[in-house]
Amino acid sequence: MTTHAPLNSSVTPTQISCCDNGNAIASDPAGNLWVSNYGSSSVSEISPANTVLINQASGGGLASPSALVIDANGNLFVPNYHGASLSVIAGSLGAKTPASAISPAPGYGRDLSLIQPFATAVDASGNVWMTDRGANKIVMFFGLAAPTRTPMTAFPAVP
Repeated sequence: MTTHAPLNSSVTPTQISCCDNGNAIASDPAGNLWVSNYGSSSVSEISPANTVLINQASGGGLASPSALVIDANGNLFVPNYHGASLSVIAGSLGAKTPASAISPAPGYGRDLSLIQPFATAVDASGNVWMTDRGANKIVMFFGLAAPTRTPMTAFPAVP
């Protein structure tokens, strides 16, 4: 990882050795950075002080993770490009060991005929949305993430 400073700045760029073909990066509520490692099918965590806390942890069905998104509880939601599933990995804020699997071994969504899960987003109600590049579709995992606000209706509705 390299930190670039603005032009004419006295800030020195920082480089951190970690990861394996880092494909995505996200920040959790505590300010830690998480990287999805496409090459080693793993995730890494870096502290705000630029210390590698977890390097290339695997499990929970991680298979060539293509993206990364973090919910309000700090849990990671990772689409598995070659695993045709969604993995959920514990972040550093919960009671579980950081980087331990929350999802089952193959990940979630194995029954959805996913081909190449690619990107994810978590909405305010705690729904996890994932694109499937290979099948040209979007999938929603209802209430899988921690909500940031209480939904007004029990189910999603068409506007």
